[in-house]
This record gives sequence, structure tokens and C-alpha cells, in this order.
Amino acid sequence: MVERIFVWLARFRCLTVRYERPADLHLALTTLACAVIYLLSTAQQNQASAAE
Repeated sequence: MVERIFVWLARFRCLTVRYERPADLHLALTTLACAVIYLLSTAQQNQASAAE
């Protein structure tokens, strides 16, 4: 499961280079990316359950 999360986070190019940003900004972008991933996955689940 952890490896899958890292693959999902790798889709966000703004997170690939961490050394150019302060740690708090990187944490904020990571949190935002996790929120987007969560929203997209729940939307897909809702769409799949509505199709059944």
C-alpha cells in the first residue's frame, strides 16, 4: 500500500524536487496532493457504485 501511495504522489511534478523549497511549503503541497488523490478516488468509487 505504501508503494502505491508513493506512485500516486509521483504524478505531482511539484513534489519531485524537494530541496528547492522550504519544508513547510513541501508539506503543504504534499497535503494538497493527498487531498486531490483522496477526492479523485472517492469520486471514482461513487461513480462505480452508481453504475451498479
